[in-house]
Amino acid sequence: MPASAFRTGQKKWGNAFWSPLLGRAFNPSFLFDLPAKLSIGILRPVTCRSLCPVPAFIPKILAEGLLRLLRKPARTLPAHLEKGRRAERLAEDWLNRELRWRCRYRNWMDGRGEIDLIGIAPDGQWIFVEVRSRQATALVSGYHTINRTKKKVLYRTIRNFLCRLPDIPPWRFDVVDVAWGADGSHEIRHFAQVSLHG
Repeated sequence: MPASAFRTGQKKWGNAFWSPLLGRAFNPSFLFDLPAKLSIGILRPVTCRSLCPVPAFIPKILAEGLLRLLRKPARTLPAHLEKGRRAERLAEDWLNRELRWRCRYRNWMDGRGEIDLIGIAPDGQWIFVEVRSRQATALVSGYHTINRTKKKVLYRTIRNFLCRLPDIPPWRFDVVDVAWGADGSHEIRHFAQVSLHG
C-alpha cells in the first residue's frame, strides 16, 4: 500500500476506499443492495484485491441501522395541524381557480413569522395569504382571529420577504377563511386587501 494513501486521508483503490480509521479497505457499494442481501442471507465481509477484509460486524451494524431507519413509521401530524394543512391546500386550489394566480411559495418562514401562501396575480401583483381554519359553528370567524399582534408579525414577515426581491412590486394581503361543517364539508370565504395596520 503506498504511503500517500495515509497522507491523503482516504484513497480510492478499485471500487473500495482505504480508510486510515479502519486500517483496511471498505467498499460502500454493498449499501445499495443491503435489503436483498439480508433477505437471502449472503451478506459477507467485503474484500478488495489483496487488501484486508472489513470485519463482519461492521457491515452488520450498518445494515441494521439502515433497515431500522427504513422501518421507522412516518411521523403523523396532530389532527388540528393536519386539518390546517388541508385548509391551505383547499385555499390554494380555490385561488388558482378563482383568481388565476400562480402560487410561488408555501409556508414561507422568517424568524417568528410565517406566510401560508405567496402567489402572483395575472396583473403582476404579489398576494400574501393567511389561511384560517374554523368550525362553521364557531362564534368567532377565522378572519376575526387575526389580532393586532398577529398583524405586526405578518407585516414584518412580508417586509422581510419583499426586501429580498430586486425591486419592491405592488402587493396586497388577503385572508382565506375555511369553515368546516359537521359532515366534513367546507365553505371558503375570501377577504381581499386586508389592512395590516390597526
